[in-house]
Amino acid sequence: MAAGNLVVLRQRPQCPFRFLFLRACMAVLSLLGSPALGQLDLNRLDGDTVCPIMRNGQDDLPGFDLITQFQLDVIPLKGVRKVDGSTPLQVAYRLDREANFQIPTRLNFPRGFPEEYSFMATFRMIKNTVNKVWNVWQVVDEDGSKQAGLRLNGDQQALEFFLIGMDGDLQTVTFPGLSVLFNTKWHKVMVGVERDQVTLYVDCQPVDSKPIKGKGSINTEGDTLIGRLDADPNSSVVFELQWMLIHCDHKRAQRESCSELPQTEVIPAHL
Repeated sequence: MAAGNLVVLRQRPQCPFRFLFLRACMAVLSLLGSPALGQLDLNRLDGDTVCPIMRNGQDDLPGFDLITQFQLDVIPLKGVRKVDGSTPLQVAYRLDREANFQIPTRLNFPRGFPEEYSFMATFRMIKNTVNKVWNVWQVVDEDGSKQAGLRLNGDQQALEFFLIGMDGDLQTVTFPGLSVLFNTKWHKVMVGVERDQVTLYVDCQPVDSKPIKGKGSINTEGDTLIGRLDADPNSSVVFELQWMLIHCDHKRAQRESCSELPQTEVIPAHL
């Protein structure tokens, strides 16, 4: 979230007892309007650039922190509760079927979507979610058409990353054979999106790089959604989310650590 931008959720904080809770409500609204830690500062951007100019390996550069943008860590929301994360030091959020996380993409990316980036998420599926086909994260245009996103295909035990092509058609990159991912353990998934390829890391292990055709520009006039069934974007799935970030450095995943995860099975790499 860019500094100074107000995040407007589909679920807004309610102030039913106006006078009794006036101060509390004003405090919440103040948080909504304040610059969030870990967010991009528009004052650091030159001209119409989407991301600040970076040096290689500049990991302290703020990214687009989706947990902060969705206000999971600030406002009590229906269908969301805090749970233990991957370690006693981590905080996570359980998103139930009543959760409805959909915000205007323009609030996330006020100057457009980066051409190259890393998408990173730490999450845990519950038993009933493991076999579903659902989108952990997706961007849709104003008509609801998919622009980009990460899908978990429980039927095929595959991870699929989709993005809009230069021809306006959606292209999907599939990483099959990921049975190690489809369980109820904590996992960290990272995808590096470059101009001509998509690279997947699971639990900090390189899985594979897949070529892509020319990418089109992502339409930011629609919405960003998390945790939705692929066949029915109005239906939420139940899972626990600890971290979700989009970073302007598409190589960021190569330098990430998974020290916060319990020891997991090694994933065969194809790189």
